[in-house]
Amino acid sequence: MKRVLQFGIAALALSQVVANAGVGSVLVQNNNGGAIVPIFNSDGTTVLKGTDFKVGVYVYGGSMTTRDGIAVPSLGAQVGGFVSPAANNGRFTGGQQDVPGSLAGGTAQLVVIAWDTTKGAEFANSTAWGYSTVFASPALGGDVDNDPNTPAATAASMALNFKSFQLVPEPSTVALAALGLGGLLFISRRK
Repeated sequence: MKRVLQFGIAALALSQVVANAGVGSVLVQNNNGGAIVPIFNSDGTTVLKGTDFKVGVYVYGGSMTTRDGIAVPSLGAQVGGFVSPAANNGRFTGGQQDVPGSLAGGTAQLVVIAWDTTKGAEFANSTAWGYSTVFASPALGGDVDNDPNTPAATAASMALNFKSFQLVPEPSTVALAALGLGGLLFISRRK
């Protein structure tokens, strides 16, 4: 009984330390200094630029799911709001944002999404969309010890481990390509 009570007190003390630790934060951006990690359109070469595109950062939901038959990471809580890539170079920035469910000084598993708003105003209904791979954000900034006399740790850029990705082709584009290929095969067999 004494061991159970000691364990309970230790667990309670640990939970208070964790509860008092600050929430971690990250710099939401796709550049590290002057180096930009671009997001590409479905052609794989054109960088997303301007207000026709939106980008969002999410905590990884811990599993994979499918969208339009493609395996994609599940999304947890959103980190900051949606931003558009700059019209001149495709750089996006949302500033320093809290990462829900994380601790200052820790790391977080993140996912970036992007979509073409001319193909659907929201990510869920856009026909031109894409997901990054899951990546670890380095040591998160924030108030590590909740001591008002200690300055908050600076957040690292998520671009340190973020990798480029591209939007998936619209279903109609894929269907047209398949139809064209099927037609060529049919014509070649007839000869």
